[in-house]
Amino acid sequence: MRRNPIAYSRLFPLIAASVVCAVCATPVAVRTLSAELVRTQRVYAVSLHAYFGSVEKFAEAQVR
Repeated sequence: MRRNPIAYSRLFPLIAASVVCAVCATPVAVRTLSAELVRTQRVYAVSLHAYFGSVEKFAEAQVR
């Protein structure tokens, strides 16, 4: 089976541009993403703490 070199020559710049755009993030974008990640982790921790608190209360009520 013979491959079409024209199709590959058109596809290569698109792949190269995708890789370059994915790799070259600006410091502002990285900082924003990091801040959002930290914010999400804090909200998740509070949510998890509340969840296990309610599970603990439920378990205590079942024992009594």
